[in-house]
Amino acid sequence: MKSRIHHAAVRTNDLEWYVDFFKNVFGMTVEKTRGEKPCRQIWLYEGIQLIETPETENPAVSGFCDHISLGVDRDPEEAAEAAIAEGCRPVDGKGAHWFALPNGIQIELKPYR
Repeated sequence: MKSRIHHAAVRTNDLEWYVDFFKNVFGMTVEKTRGEKPCRQIWLYEGIQLIETPETENPAVSGFCDHISLGVDRDPEEAAEAAIAEGCRPVDGKGAHWFALPNGIQIELKPYR
């Protein structure tokens, strides 16, 4: 099976700073946005998803990895089943193409592109 990182999702309580940072330092561009302030999500074309998390003032939340998405060249649900058979656990409410590693990091599977 072939796979690659599809995107990495980062939680932040300062969405504008993160968007400006990735634009100004790395030349990344906004691919799409969803939601309204204070709960927006922004996907950068280059593989970063930013998730606005205003409910905490804890600076440790800024930069926290929400999930990693992998593009796979087989059915994402079948690949997730294989991961669960190896000791990962399903993630309730997110669909059969999601699972969590033993340390809790969530993985989302997408078609390989």
